[in-house]
Amino acid sequence: MYIEKIKIDNFRNIINEEIIPSTGINLIIGKNAQGKTNFIESIYVVSNLKSFRGKKLSEIINNNSEKTKIGILFKKNKVSNYLDFEIKNDEKNIYLNKKKANNLSETLGFLDTVLFYPDDIFIVKGSPSLRRSLLDRAIFQTDNKYLPLFQNYLRCLRQRNAALKRTDIPAEVWDDKFTDLATKIIFHRLAYIERINGILVNLFNEVYRCRESVRIKYPALAEDPQSCRLKMAERLAVNRDKERVYGVTLTGPHRDDPQFLLDGKALSLYGSQGQQRSFMLAFKTAQIIDFKQHRGIRPVLLLDDMTSELDEDRKDSFFESLLNQAGQVFVTSTDTGLLSHKRFSGASFFKVENGGIGEYN
Repeated sequence: MYIEKIKIDNFRNIINEEIIPSTGINLIIGKNAQGKTNFIESIYVVSNLKSFRGKKLSEIINNNSEKTKIGILFKKNKVSNYLDFEIKNDEKNIYLNKKKANNLSETLGFLDTVLFYPDDIFIVKGSPSLRRSLLDRAIFQTDNKYLPLFQNYLRCLRQRNAALKRTDIPAEVWDDKFTDLATKIIFHRLAYIERINGILVNLFNEVYRCRESVRIKYPALAEDPQSCRLKMAERLAVNRDKERVYGVTLTGPHRDDPQFLLDGKALSLYGSQGQQRSFMLAFKTAQIIDFKQHRGIRPVLLLDDMTSELDEDRKDSFFESLLNQAGQVFVTSTDTGLLSHKRFSGASFFKVENGGIGEYN
């Protein structure tokens, strides 16, 4: 899969640009605050219908405009498709091949991307919700049944929480459905983690030649679905009075905390920033490998300033393994020295200045 053309109008400081990228590596060079990350973000927004910077999509509209529009022509399984994404105030519309989607989520999974962003380090040391979201997004991309399952779980959770806040509705009426959906979510996550752990171990040992051992650990209540469902039901019963007081469900995959471990210890507490960043790069590489194994295609790789805080040896190892696994790649950097780097000898180069994007001369 690869992007054939990108057209961007009034997206942050990018006013009106059309880019025809290479099907391989595309290096986006520019000084800080010129629009490199904005360019990467525009592709991500069309792919994920959300930004990785801030919660309000209306913030991406250029200050001098009422709306932004991003159009991406891409080829997947030898078929070209066109996605148009428009935002005006807080209203979002997306079109697939000029036909408006009735539901925004209908287009999720058409354009597949994997992003590395420097702030990904906060996934390691931040709140559990960030780690859950990382796993869930990765599973969405490889299993098209997971998104509707996850959405059903969230609806059931909201209904159960609403019942907990009232005295006329017994929350127990939702327990069977809740435990069933929750257990399915947990075991989808466990299955994905098992696959990724195998790839991570190989990357750290065989590719990066690292001495540390890495692993993702998930706090499952039991080793099999039936036992997990029973133990979750028991916890709901034990916590019933407390849940009534707080008005929220205290047990379930929405509260689980996946642990990232380095030599058996929490990476968030005992890992350096370089180790934490290395882990995230390894996870994204493993995600690409797993995606290719399950879908038979490579997602578009978006790398925003990926090399900060890595030593030269580790930087070269990561570049080699990542780029060998990837198909089409967009890399941003302030380093003009990469123009002559042997690693990018066959790349297409673009220069970003004050929101303008053109081929590097």
